Amino acid sequence: MEAISKYLKEHFGVVAKISPLSKNELAQLPLYLRGNYVLYNGSIVDQNIIWAKVKSDGNYTPDQIKKQGQLLKQFLGLPIVFVFDEIESWERKRLIERRISFVQPFRQMYVPELFLQLNDSIRSAENKNESGSKYLTPPAQCVLLYH
Repeated sequence: MEAISKYLKEHFGVVAKISPLSKNELAQLPLYLRGNYVLYNGSIVDQNIIWAKVKSDGNYTPDQIKKQGQLLKQFLGLPIVFVFDEIESWERKRLIERRISFVQPFRQMYVPELFLQLNDSIRSAENKNESGSKYLTPPAQCVLLYH
């Protein structure tokens, strides 16, 4: 979970708070929800959320994740953000299509409840031809001309 804090701070300047869920809160949850995820209290952009780290042995469909996320939200009363260590790009696309909040550290973060969609476009820009760094992009030119 430290990777999430580091990712958000380094790449976007966003501070994320993460702390383990209390035993009382965990006791409210059905056993299968406690077994599928490692749950943390947290906040991002001053909004309280629950971080649900998907255990590596779980291969869930987006529909299963959405249903379990709704149940977690019902029990805990806060928006749920799923955390994936590894997830394929097509799976991320399916999660976005179903408006499921998730984060994959150093790749992408999508939280529609907070109107957040952050991705690693900086990394892809660095991989492109470096000649682009000699010129200002059209939006940057507009800002410069405006001021």
